[in-house]
Amino acid sequence: MSRASNQRTMPHRTRKGEARDLLLYILAGVGAVCTVTVIAVFTKVQFDPLFKWLGFGIVTALVFGDTIRANRRHWKSRRFWWLLAVFFAVQCAIGIPVLWAATKVPAIYWGAILPLNYGVLAGYLALLLHSRRA
Repeated sequence: MSRASNQRTMPHRTRKGEARDLLLYILAGVGAVCTVTVIAVFTKVQFDPLFKWLGFGIVTALVFGDTIRANRRHWKSRRFWWLLAVFFAVQCAIGIPVLWAATKVPAIYWGAILPLNYGVLAGYLALLLHSRRA
């Protein structure tokens, strides 16, 4: 095995590393719940507008974050980052006006939009990232 191919392999995760990651996820979740609780108790924020934008942000972060994580081998490819940027721009160009016009977006809609968004992005990348250039 050459040195270059050896550097691209993912290091083996240890139990200590997994426990640390789990603790960080728990702390991030607790922090998010505490933040929302403080906003709910100590401010007069209207939650319908807040949650529609929060939902859009969370769905976008989950879809793009997982896609970037899952495509580690393409990180050095400019084409990969360009395709992600184009998809992000299209998502924002569609999502922002729709949310701006909507008065309320129920949480169940985000549950349907998340896998749809992820599937469209995965298909888009599979089609365009792996297509041969003419």
